[in-house]
Amino acid sequence: MDDDLLTIRRVLRSGPPTPEATARARDLLTAEIAAAAHPVAVLTPSPRRSWLGRGALLAGGLAALLIAGVIAVPALDGPDHDGPRGDAPAAAPATAQDLLLAAAQKAADTPATSGRYWHVRFLAVGGPIKVGAYDVAGRWLRASWLPGSVGSSWYAELPLGYKPRTPADEEAWRAAGSPTSWTVPPDAVNDVPATYRTTPEQPPTFSEEKPVDKPFRIVSGRFDAAGIAALPTDPAELTKQIAALRPGVPQPYAGWVVYRGLSQLLFEVPAPPTVRAAAFAAMAGVPGVRSVGTVTTPDGRSGTGVELVMNLGDGKTSRHLTVIDPKTYQVLSVEDTDGQPAGPNARPMGASTTVVLVAEWTDTEPAPPKAP
Repeated sequence: MDDDLLTIRRVLRSGPPTPEATARARDLLTAEIAAAAHPVAVLTPSPRRSWLGRGALLAGGLAALLIAGVIAVPALDGPDHDGPRGDAPAAAPATAQDLLLAAAQKAADTPATSGRYWHVRFLAVGGPIKVGAYDVAGRWLRASWLPGSVGSSWYAELPLGYKPRTPADEEAWRAAGSPTSWTVPPDAVNDVPATYRTTPEQPPTFSEEKPVDKPFRIVSGRFDAAGIAALPTDPAELTKQIAALRPGVPQPYAGWVVYRGLSQLLFEVPAPPTVRAAAFAAMAGVPGVRSVGTVTTPDGRSGTGVELVMNLGDGKTSRHLTVIDPKTYQVLSVEDTDGQPAGPNARPMGASTTVVLVAEWTDTEPAPPKAP
């Protein structure tokens, strides 16, 4: 496990992967896990209040999910998130389940849209990199345009440089004279000294990929837009279908893979409103999901954090954090941390955050993003 975490840290130092690279890496990881050939346990989650969608879109869906059961994810209390900044949202749902079910209702009531490309633009943040008494993290503005029918896919990346990772790191950085570059000596991750700068040295990229029949990925499954639209709108059935995309994975990884697959439907792929609603409702039924209160995203927006934590052993965990706007119920960001020790303000071995800026159908032709 230590070797795996070291690999994760090395990758994060060079910047968070693109969604496509993430999908390929996830396939490799889960394939190795599946080699253990353990059966996948299915447990019934704790009872929750039932939720009925308007227009019978998801009527009885959560109740069916609770009766059928979902793949369980053992969880334990995770580390405290950095304190909020800015105005806190008012009248936020009290629990993670309340928030996710409210988001499901909102999604079910949202009109369906269409376009030539499914366009996602996001701020990627990766680290931490320790530079003396504080940590820095790299930032990249990334965008993708995946076709609704057979056609080329487009990808863009704009490096934004490195900056202190947290408000506490920023205070330490200012106390150190606000340096604009840091050189890290060779260590277990890098064989040679590495230099990180506030001003990016790498040029932006903008590339076209040849047409493929199924450009969208969920777990290890490939889909076209029609296949995404045909996914089940019942939470229990959707959970089963996501689990079937990677069979034979032992616990606790099986539940983790399914939960991550459900979260992909929230913005990474063009899930129609009813499928997106089912994904929110299914996530609400997963044992161990909890609210961590108000969280500030790297771009300064406030939302409510919903986390799931997986125990890796040796006192370390992995955490998946979804930050949701409690007023609009849109996903603001997702964060994955690995090698996270227990305790408040503990420093993870690796953390990768995706701040969602745009996730929508568009007819606009792809173009390189501009710096904010």
